[in-house]
Amino acid sequence: MDTSIFDHSPWLVSEERFLIARDERTVMSLLKGARDSHAFLTLCNNNLDLHFKSVLIKIDANTLQIDKPIEWNGKNNDFQIFFQDSSGCWNMIKAVLVSEGLYDLTISLPDHLYRLKCRRNTRVDSFDEATVSFLADHTALTNLQIVNLSRSGMLVCTRTNGECLPVDSMINNIHITLPEKKFKASSTLVNQGRIVRAFQCRDSQQACHAISFLSGETPAGSALNSILPKE
Repeated sequence: MDTSIFDHSPWLVSEERFLIARDERTVMSLLKGARDSHAFLTLCNNNLDLHFKSVLIKIDANTLQIDKPIEWNGKNNDFQIFFQDSSGCWNMIKAVLVSEGLYDLTISLPDHLYRLKCRRNTRVDSFDEATVSFLADHTALTNLQIVNLSRSGMLVCTRTNGECLPVDSMINNIHITLPEKKFKASSTLVNQGRIVRAFQCRDSQQACHAISFLSGETPAGSALNSILPKE
């Protein structure tokens, strides 16, 4: 699929490509980020043939208040809201209209939302022997399996049942260990990263996290440069 759809028109992407985020801290963090950054919201009716622009104004205990689009026709009680967070990830809310004011719309506070991540760098599938350890809130997480890896980030999963870290959590001292038979380098260290997506595998109950590197250095150095397609 054309990556421009992921970047600019997520409402054209199949819902199957979105992952459900149910963690309350994650949902509230994303909503507060959208409010504080005045992120543009795209409102779509359920047929996805009408698009309206808005912003999130207020978060209450049970509702969200958003700016009422000028073109709003008053016929959409159920609609979808798309917005990008600080990591560039698209998020979608299935909104239910509670009330309509002269200048604003009030919808129910969602207990979950849907997240789509468009990768900006090519990733390669990893191997069972590839592992990562890092510090999250002063707690060491070790021997996590690297599912795939790129110059800008990676997807990792616990090897047993586990709880997901909150989205936007900062992690430090990311130590990547690679199988020497597949990579030129056996290990590398990335200073800092951020959790940009988190979900629990339905079958295995493993906690999986998409991590974006923040240090600016190339993960795994020449090891990845030798196997990744040129950008």
